Amino acid sequence: MKKSQLLIAIASFTLLIGASCLPPIPSPNSIPTPTPTVTPTPTVTPSPTPTPSPTPSPSPTPTSLFCPDSPVWGDPLGKTVKLELRLNLEAKINAAMIQSGYINDQVLTGDCNVAAELFYSELQAQVRANGSCAYHVSDAFHIVSPNGCVALDHHMINFGGCKVRFASEENYKGDWKVNTATTCGTLPEPTPAPISACPVTVHDQYFTQCGIGRIGTSQQYTVTAKYCGLPLRNDVFPNCGTKCCTLGVDGGETGLACE
Repeated sequence: MKKSQLLIAIASFTLLIGASCLPPIPSPNSIPTPTPTVTPTPTVTPSPTPTPSPTPSPSPTPTSLFCPDSPVWGDPLGKTVKLELRLNLEAKINAAMIQSGYINDQVLTGDCNVAAELFYSELQAQVRANGSCAYHVSDAFHIVSPNGCVALDHHMINFGGCKVRFASEENYKGDWKVNTATTCGTLPEPTPAPISACPVTVHDQYFTQCGIGRIGTSQQYTVTAKYCGLPLRNDVFPNCGTKCCTLGVDGGETGLACE
């Protein structure tokens, strides 16, 4: 074999081997179209619908409490209520004052006339919610006695410094008659025990006397009946001294019966 023929044969063999080692060329129709990756739609869990909290109902005013707005005011009476009743009603005012967020000697902020109206309005609403009739004017607060006939007058704000004070003898100015026909209030007047329930008698060794004392620092006085003698009858009456026992409301039911 000639040299040129040998070279041609070798070249042809090399091409055949190289062609057999290459991958086949696919036809255009056989090339797969790539499938696009689909982003999954996130599952949204719906938030539960919140259950609305029920609006708390306001504390009901006692059905027997009727506070006409405004009452028919009568004449000023001066300081006529008994000490025990005044202290009881002042305690109701002061309890309502604390419930409303005020304290004794608190200085009100802002314009004093506006602050005073807010204070008296809130105090009036709270006293009524607690079961007693109450009213106010621009410079005074009135709480009505349980029988609905008398309103106590307290000036609880010192407008010079716009300072509020607890209701007390210091700012108690007297009483006003209430000419409202419908009874205002829920607490009945105390009914004295019958006289026949008194277990003691008056004789040579035991007698009654009256004790006179000033009410606070005012010019008013109170008279208290006492049952006196020895041995001391503290086995019958709860409020006794060295010789006498107190009758009336301070002597308990027996003291009322014997007064």
